[in-house]
Amino acid sequence: MSGIDSMTEFYVYENMQLLEQLIDHYQHIRNSVRLFNIHPLTQEEIEEIFRAMHTIKGSSAMMGYDSLMNLTHSIEDVFDEIRSGRKLTQSKWEEVIDVVLAIIDFLKDEISKVQEGLFPQASIEELYQRSSNLLKEDIEENISYNTQVDETVDEVVNLDSNGMKIKVFFEDGCGMESIRALGVLMSLEGM
Repeated sequence: MSGIDSMTEFYVYENMQLLEQLIDHYQHIRNSVRLFNIHPLTQEEIEEIFRAMHTIKGSSAMMGYDSLMNLTHSIEDVFDEIRSGRKLTQSKWEEVIDVVLAIIDFLKDEISKVQEGLFPQASIEELYQRSSNLLKEDIEENISYNTQVDETVDEVVNLDSNGMKIKVFFEDGCGMESIRALGVLMSLEGM
């Protein structure tokens, strides 16, 4: 990974790790759905996928990779609906799994470009549309928004005229704590 800065190196390493874990898991799930006609994911697995996409979305936003952030946000929204109780038919599960696998492959390719020192520039349009349309036909009837604000927001306490104390909380299980901490430090550097 020579030629890229340490923040980019963290981004590549941690996101590739998440994607590898998801791809291994999803290949097994795809086979189970098609061969045995079973509900493919437990609530724990749904949460795991949601958290992984949430983490990739956040780190992509932090790095300025807006296309990757938008794509992962679209599939994160789908899994937010599923984890909130959205019921899917067998064929819809197959479609969700196919789209997620396609997104994972796309993300791996784009993050590999980042590893080579390039900016991710491939079009997300087709995958974004597929992801956004997964639940579109009945989404207006079943959306429930969570408007509750997380109370564990960063706390800033002024110490004196020469500095301040900042307390940062990360969501349990958010992953990529090291890149998140590095991002906080880098954003504070200029203060």
